[in-house]
Amino acid sequence: GAFRLNEAELAQLRGLFAAHSIGEHETEMTIRGLAEETGLLVDPHTAVGVAAAREESGLGPTPIVVLSTAHPAKFPEAVER
Repeated sequence: GAFRLNEAELAQLRGLFAAHSIGEHETEMTIRGLAEETGLLVDPHTAVGVAAAREESGLGPTPIVVLSTAHPAKFPEAVER
């Protein structure tokens, strides 16, 4: 299946949602930085969310919550780097 949005619908959605792209290196640096700054060990998915939230937080005063849904032990190679 597929669907199409007209320009007005797309503009409305862009006003509600933000998208960010976080690379592997930045993900690793975020995992390391969070461990050093807070003592928390996070999985790569959470690190991507935190990095994106940090980028987004520079755009305005709205609080951002990052929810973690995976355990770091599930990704030992990424966490051990």
